[in-house]
Amino acid sequence: PLLYLIAIIALGTPQLAHVCEGKATIKGTRMTVEFVLKLLGAGYRAEDLVREYPALKIEDVYECATYGAWLASNSTVTVG
Repeated sequence: PLLYLIAIIALGTPQLAHVCEGKATIKGTRMTVEFVLKLLGAGYRAEDLVREYPALKIEDVYECATYGAWLASNSTVTVG
């Protein structure tokens, strides 16, 4: 499906059932996009997340936000 392809292209995240219950994750981590979006929604800044979670890069946080916006708008976007 298109959503699966977008997740792989944008985040490098094949959604494997045995990794984070098949949820989209940030490449090279077991951190889910959902978790990052929830933290952003709770008021954390991208800089806060990168400081607290050294495996994250600032670009990862912004790509998560773009991915979430794409899902909310139900349209396609180019990420990265």
